[in-house]
Amino acid sequence: MVLPGEVVPLPGMIRPESVAVGEDYVYITDFPTVYIFDKKDFHLVKKFGSSGEGPREFRQFAGVYIRGDDLFVCDLGKALIYTKDGNYKKEIKARNFIWRELMPVGNKFIGKGRFNEDKIEYISLNLYDADLNQEKQVLKYPFWGTAYLGKMSNLVDYRNIQYIPYNGSIFVKPEEKAFIIDVYDTSGKKRYRIERDYEKIPVTDADVKRYHDYFRTYSKVRQNYEQIKKELGFYPVFPAIRTFTVADDKIYVVTYKMKEGDSEVLVLDLKGKLLKTVYLPLFKTDELFFRSIENNIFRRINNSTFAIKDGKLYRLIVDEEAESWALHVTDISS
Repeated sequence: MVLPGEVVPLPGMIRPESVAVGEDYVYITDFPTVYIFDKKDFHLVKKFGSSGEGPREFRQFAGVYIRGDDLFVCDLGKALIYTKDGNYKKEIKARNFIWRELMPVGNKFIGKGRFNEDKIEYISLNLYDADLNQEKQVLKYPFWGTAYLGKMSNLVDYRNIQYIPYNGSIFVKPEEKAFIIDVYDTSGKKRYRIERDYEKIPVTDADVKRYHDYFRTYSKVRQNYEQIKKELGFYPVFPAIRTFTVADDKIYVVTYKMKEGDSEVLVLDLKGKLLKTVYLPLFKTDELFFRSIENNIFRRINNSTFAIKDGKLYRLIVDEEAESWALHVTDISS
């Protein structure tokens, strides 16, 4: 599918991680910088951010989120709060360990913990209060390690949960190969489950080669490729859900089914009823495809190169020959 739309050049960006869209602004992260663009004409309003462990510094983005009139930039174990146009307000720092993917939900936060119990290492999904004190463990599952740490692992492993707060609910894709999304309230109580039959997409030799290309070329792990390639494993079929997002009172579920390089996207209502199926070019280039693998392996569930808001798809695109990035905005409401 070739999508018409507006292309906004992003000069100076090296490897942008994520895009988020609010009512008035578009936010793009390129560590350690947060860029804020006006949503109407896409002029740069502000940019800020520096790398480090001190106040107003970032170690590793967990994500950028809009809640009411505030912009949250969540880092490892802390949340920095700004006005929507990027003026600093305050920083909240956790007293205890928070592992990954901290994000605001209502007047609380949700994020991942990591702990040992009976000699087994677990990852947990936890609710935290407004001061980042843990209130409740919503769920837990065994930590499986990663391929580059020297253990057999499925490269498209399903055991990476994803969660998205939306309008007083938390939508969670659990560690399942099946098509399941659980919906919780902000107290951590499960409200309902969305479960659907799905087409099982086989993992082909071409798929295996493309995943191996990632390990052979990706700078953080390529020096260990000869060892890694002996230890990788693959399930015969892909998981049901590749990733998902919630926007405009709809759930957009991206599967592993492809058509001419475009990804199948199932558009559901908030209860799970199928509204339509579309195909979008979300992971077409090698750079974006490798990014999706990287996010799964390093448990970065919310470094998404696309966002949906008010019937428009905002996606980061790369010209791999020119090594330049742009933001592509197109209407997908029809």
